[in-house]
Amino acid sequence: MPKETLDIVWPDDYYKKLYSAQEQIWKISLDGKKKDMLYEFSINDFDATNLLLSGDENYLAFLNRKDGYVYSVKLK
Repeated sequence: MPKETLDIVWPDDYYKKLYSAQEQIWKISLDGKKKDMLYEFSINDFDATNLLLSGDENYLAFLNRKDGYVYSVKLK
């Protein structure tokens, strides 16, 4: 989830790379009643896409659109 959502045309401007997100990782219950922030990037160099959750749900792997590298984060 982007930290800020600017007044852009979603999803067109995002896919055209006119907008780059500063990400936060949230866990939200299916009914929407419980929300927990799991991870917030301390620098503005990550725009996560193609997210993949490990089988034990302890790690999240993703592709960073800004540099094309694959990263993973340990979730709380």
